[in-house]
Amino acid sequence: MKIIDTECNSFLSNTSLLRGEQVFTSLLFYGGQFLYLEEHLERLIQGAKFFFPLRSWEKTKEEIRDYLYQKIETRDPQNYYCRLTIIDDSFFLIFKVHELSANSLSLTSGFQIKTPNLRPSYLKLGQYADSVLELKTAKNKNFDDVVFYDNSGFITETSTSNIFLVNPAGEVKTPYSSSMVLAGVLRSQIMKSLKAREANLTRSDLENAQEIWLSNSIKGIRFINRFDNKNFSIHESMYNKMIETFGQYGEKCE
Repeated sequence: MKIIDTECNSFLSNTSLLRGEQVFTSLLFYGGQFLYLEEHLERLIQGAKFFFPLRSWEKTKEEIRDYLYQKIETRDPQNYYCRLTIIDDSFFLIFKVHELSANSLSLTSGFQIKTPNLRPSYLKLGQYADSVLELKTAKNKNFDDVVFYDNSGFITETSTSNIFLVNPAGEVKTPYSSSMVLAGVLRSQIMKSLKAREANLTRSDLENAQEIWLSNSIKGIRFINRFDNKNFSIHESMYNKMIETFGQYGEKCE
């Protein structure tokens, strides 16, 4: 066990850090480019302005962009995961080699009920304790992810991803962005590309769907092969056609 105290790093005693007062975004450097960098930076700064309104953010986006390009020039030519975090007036960058995620997974319903709160849909906070606990429970039951509902029974999102479904009429739908549903960057690009519509969706819509997808800027767009007791076939799916034209991470439309 490694013991770290404030004598080693005084920033560990930062009040905002200890309270979890931080905003972040995660994006990919993929195929020689930062995917949807401007959209990620715009959302990050928008969140920082909301969470730390007394700070000056006028030049922050340009400073972060320049720093990212300086850092990538010193790296080997690979695909990288980048996490950008703002705490008070400090900016933190995590750079590591991107690890591929399985593009097909199983999904079950979570017990957690999400309720409306003061958080705007663009605010991405570094607090996932409840989701992590539910995800661990789901994995113990041999599921890969868990979907949450609000107090009206409408679908919100999964532990780390936005959710889409293709209904029997072939329409692509996703829950409305809200304080309970992050306005994901990849989600937005899928909506533009496929003209997907926001809608109030229930468990019944998942059970009767032709296909279910998850979207996450790091994990990409993934196909749900099983929702509880219902199996889905990826063969000749709309998902496969979308990946051909849009890309796993939206890289073909960037």
